[in-house]
Amino acid sequence: NVSCEDMPQKGHGEKKLALLSGMGYALATGLFDGSLMTAFSAFEQEQSRLGRAEESKRPAPSAEALALSYLLSFGLALPFVALPAIGLVLYLGEHSSRKYDQHGSSRQKPANAQKPDVPPGTVFAGVACGSLWAAGNFASIHATLGLGQAIGFPLTQVCVLVTSAWGIIGFGELPDFSSRVSFMAASVVVLVGAFLLALQVPGDS
Repeated sequence: NVSCEDMPQKGHGEKKLALLSGMGYALATGLFDGSLMTAFSAFEQEQSRLGRAEESKRPAPSAEALALSYLLSFGLALPFVALPAIGLVLYLGEHSSRKYDQHGSSRQKPANAQKPDVPPGTVFAGVACGSLWAAGNFASIHATLGLGQAIGFPLTQVCVLVTSAWGIIGFGELPDFSSRVSFMAASVVVLVGAFLLALQVPGDS
């Protein structure tokens, strides 16, 4: 396991930049991930409407068929987003490296001007993370199908407790006692919110 002590120390300016960058990406994740199931819910409603309108002509698609067709198109969209982003990062790194080499400076290259040295284990880690992410999305789609977007998908966000537990227990993050107390308090809020949402699930009529 990698502990916080093993990580390189950052200066004040780097810490501030990392904080602002992390907050920005976290907000972007909330925006994009929070809207993740919107297209699926709209697709589900449209298919249900068409099924009711043409009930005499063809049966309405089952929930399982909707989920599988959505997952297929979802997976096909990933390369169109990921590959251009990876290509852009590699291009910028190569461009910065060449620009730095042209000046012939003897100083150490900054991080953004160094060519990435990717260890072989990265492939295994990436496949493992991608597999878990795909399994989580499969489960979240069925949660949305069963409970609706307003309840089902928000309930899946109790995953923040799991990922925080991995960070604290597995990687030694939040080592201070006060930070862990704050985490426990936030966890209680998340669990209370999940419980209140679960109470809104309609029962059998």
